[in-house]
Amino acid sequence: MRIAYVTPSYLPDIGGGEFHGFYLSKTLTEFGHEVAVFTKGPFRHIWKEKVQDVEVVRLPSLIKGHQYLLSSLGREVLDFDPLVIFAHGPSLICDRAAVLAKIHKIHFFEWYIGDITKTSLPIDCLARVYNNFHCIIPLKIARKVIVSSQITAMLLLSRGVSKDKIKVVHPGIDPERLTPSVPSEDARRALGITHQKVVLFVGRLGKDASQKGVDVLIRSIPYVLAKCPGVLFVFVGGGQTESKYRKACIQRGLSENVRFTGTVPDDRLSMFYAAANCHVLPSISRTEGFGLVLLEAMSFGCPVVTTKIVGGAEVVSELQAGIVVDPGDMRALADAILTLLRNDQMAERLGHNGKRVVKRYNWKEVAKQVEKLIV
Repeated sequence: MRIAYVTPSYLPDIGGGEFHGFYLSKTLTEFGHEVAVFTKGPFRHIWKEKVQDVEVVRLPSLIKGHQYLLSSLGREVLDFDPLVIFAHGPSLICDRAAVLAKIHKIHFFEWYIGDITKTSLPIDCLARVYNNFHCIIPLKIARKVIVSSQITAMLLLSRGVSKDKIKVVHPGIDPERLTPSVPSEDARRALGITHQKVVLFVGRLGKDASQKGVDVLIRSIPYVLAKCPGVLFVFVGGGQTESKYRKACIQRGLSENVRFTGTVPDDRLSMFYAAANCHVLPSISRTEGFGLVLLEAMSFGCPVVTTKIVGGAEVVSELQAGIVVDPGDMRALADAILTLLRNDQMAERLGHNGKRVVKRYNWKEVAKQVEKLIV
């Protein structure tokens, strides 16, 4: 089957959505489908390339640097002559793909990643209006709407999307990309960690970092240290707000107990997962559609702490692989971290449970579910 895969961004950009799009398009290609990815490009002209056997068409933006306003989308997709258009939404490029599919009678499917939200109040109000608009037109056109969690499914149901149209498919991981190659103690020595316990956060420190709950996590650190000294909090991931959070930690007198690594290669990321006593994803916003880093940490046997608003919390609860707290509750977050740091038997049990994620949630299983829906 010929599938046009439309997504706002794609590798080498780094993020949950980018990895999601890459692994799903790659696996569908391995299943024998002819897949072409249509996404934003860095140039003022169309750029076509192969990314691990996947055809990628990078399109110029009508406004330079704007990832959604891609010119030539309709012409390039129609030249590919797909039987199916599969798009990541909500996004303007997804809206255009839906209308294109409707006009030319092409089967349209969407993976609804999660609501768009912004930190600026006026822009956030516009984002909310857009989220509702997206349910009125593109999701009405879609034959099926895939979501990553029951939380997102309930959200769309509340906006009038038909229950029969919604299908929950949890994302997966690539067990070959990140592998537990060294024991925890060896990983700590290699990373120069001398602290007794390690708490890990993995994620981009971009403009949306506050929505990932980074501010809440930093505020919880003094409380954790007061009851459990000798803990190192490691923030893996770079971005525009990294320097802001570094300064915040210095001002709080936390320099000895906090490390910011910036973006790291996969082999080094594997060592941080191996070295950690627990992984924390304290998101406070629905922009965190699922939280693939939770699955990554669990695959290393690392117990996790996350919030009820994160889609991946459903998997954490199902596998009994960590602790789930209310979003934005700094005290509850700190108490959950302390519970794992001070109870080795419990942490080991939850970590062992989490390792089952490798068999249950990998991209081949995800792609099989998607294939059944679109074929």
